[in-house]
Amino acid sequence: MGYCLALGGYGGIGGNFLGSFWWLMPLLFWGTILTSIVLLFKSKNNSGRREALAVLQHEYALGKISREDFLQRKKDLK
Repeated sequence: MGYCLALGGYGGIGGNFLGSFWWLMPLLFWGTILTSIVLLFKSKNNSGRREALAVLQHEYALGKISREDFLQRKKDLK
């Protein structure tokens, strides 16, 4: 009939599933969603820095840039 028995509807199966802690479920749900979004953006940002540093190291290894230029650019990336 549209009412969930497992969550205590009509006093049925499971009785009072979460009791007075019913508010934790939406909090945990949205907390998980927000944490996932933040971690996703952090990992994308870090991978860009790693790629830039790899390119910089490659250019230095090929001799295209000087040591001083390499160190300055590396400092700028961090």
